[in-house]
Amino acid sequence: MGKLVPDFLKMFKRGEPKGAGYVRDYVTGSPLKASKEEIRRQFVERRLVKDFGYPKELLGVDVDIEVGGKTLGRADILIFKDPEVRDPINNVFAIVLVKSGGVDDLKKLMSSTSAEYGLLYDQDNFVVLRKSASNVFEEICRFPMYGESFECLERGLSRASLKPATDLATQIDDMYRYVREVEGLSSGRLLDEFLKLLALKLGDEVIGGDELLAWVSNKEFVELNRGVECASFKSRVDGLIEKVRDRVLVGDGRLNVKSRTIAEFFRRFHNVSILKCGDVSKYEALHNVARQHLNVERGEVLTPHPLADLMVRMLNPSKNDLVLDPACGSGRLIAWVVRHVKHRHNLTDEEVLNFVRNNILCVDVNPDAIKIARTYMVLYAGGVGNTLVANSLAPFDVLKSVGLEMQLPEHLIPGPEKFDVILTHPPFNVKQKVSNPQILSHYELGYKWNYDRSTSKWVKTSDVIREQFLEVLFIERCFQMLKMYGRMAIVLPEEVLAVGALGYVRQWLLQNARIVATVALPHQTFIPYGVKARTFLLVMQKVPKDELEKLKASEYKMFVANLEKVGYDAFGTPIYKKNKDGEIITDESGNPVIDTDVPLICEKFNEFKENEGLTF
Repeated sequence: MGKLVPDFLKMFKRGEPKGAGYVRDYVTGSPLKASKEEIRRQFVERRLVKDFGYPKELLGVDVDIEVGGKTLGRADILIFKDPEVRDPINNVFAIVLVKSGGVDDLKKLMSSTSAEYGLLYDQDNFVVLRKSASNVFEEICRFPMYGESFECLERGLSRASLKPATDLATQIDDMYRYVREVEGLSSGRLLDEFLKLLALKLGDEVIGGDELLAWVSNKEFVELNRGVECASFKSRVDGLIEKVRDRVLVGDGRLNVKSRTIAEFFRRFHNVSILKCGDVSKYEALHNVARQHLNVERGEVLTPHPLADLMVRMLNPSKNDLVLDPACGSGRLIAWVVRHVKHRHNLTDEEVLNFVRNNILCVDVNPDAIKIARTYMVLYAGGVGNTLVANSLAPFDVLKSVGLEMQLPEHLIPGPEKFDVILTHPPFNVKQKVSNPQILSHYELGYKWNYDRSTSKWVKTSDVIREQFLEVLFIERCFQMLKMYGRMAIVLPEEVLAVGALGYVRQWLLQNARIVATVALPHQTFIPYGVKARTFLLVMQKVPKDELEKLKASEYKMFVANLEKVGYDAFGTPIYKKNKDGEIITDESGNPVIDTDVPLICEKFNEFKENEGLTF
């Protein structure tokens, strides 16, 4: 059958990450140095066009405001009233500052022009100003949509008016920073309150009816800005909590933040749909928030989207499978399972929610990670499913006790041979090991193994090992929980199957499981997530012992692949496919196509499954 693991050192191709370079301006098409501030301006330009509806022809970039031969300042973005008259003094609708300047600078430029509106939209501020005929400035609730009058800012919000967010992750990051800075909460409470705010917005979109509740009028905003509690706004928020509590909130759903903070969330996401965003956008939405609540030193690392896509497509879960991630972290792998099953079976929204509540379990020892996992369930399924804060490596009687206490459905409580599909990316860190004998004694790989040179085999002893790698125990625990003919995919560091001292792990795998596939991952896979580690994906299946012996006797084949293109560089910058002219290729929806080998590997793997009689 050949080697269980290919020579990873030869398979990995090293390369130095490229510099940031230049970006092409969204409005003008001109190349600009890709500074942090410039990237921000491109985000705002895209929002103005895609989210707010302003034609590109009305936008000017880096426009100097001159009066009497004196330059008063530069508008990072200027919105003209008439595209044919590029007069930066008398034909200005709005001035936008992004890269530099503050509120006073914005007022100064507005005072010298015909601009009625001003927007300060950097990483720390979202300030919208309106100038009256008498040159008096007032902060208002939001920037008007193209063609929208000031009076429209008092109107409610309808489902039909919502558009997919242009850059959901950036908007969420902005709002998270705002809540952190304004509310002054501890890390755990900050996450709780932020996710509740997000749940209100999501629940408002999920639950039926065209009239939405997650909005704030300009009059309400002005009152709240003055420190006055607004009865109409409070009543609407209370109604929203009642509307969504059972579907997307955990506990009583009570918010412990200022009304002004709730209003800030609503105004920033006005006319924006989170649920209408693309699957990848939703997957990356909580990327930075999650990273701040995962401990990289403990090996808690997010699963990149291309890797999640590879794992899910290779396992091909169905609507009838019971699916588990025993080290779910932020729950992104399970989110991609939900997405896959929905598209595979063309499920309705209600069927998707039923699948999540009856067939899925997320387990993690980190309670903050579980909170984020619940939010991902809402993003992809429109409701919260089954989660469990627990150590998946604990004895099964302990897990059963915790599961019953948390009122999990009996068929989803972790135990031997209960799940059809298990996929996981457990913590990996050479410094973190399990040393508790009460846990180790429940695993064959928790005992000492000696190498017998006469037989060239490892022999298990009766002595519990002093300590064992987390990843090694997760391999066996996942296998324990697989049903017969169940399949699993697990991300592992190279050391697990390449270090000589762990030869007994390789032997155990060959003796107990059908090794279906190994896929070597490129060196940059986890660098943007804070970990430099050579890793691979292991796919295996549980089959009856007699069937496994026959497979081994026939020297069954194993699928081996090397993922060279993961779709991003060592900085985490996406790499897109380009045509022969160097232009980025887009899909039927106009989204850029990631340059990754994942589709090709999945295609070849499907051919392999068919040839080998694998039916999943």
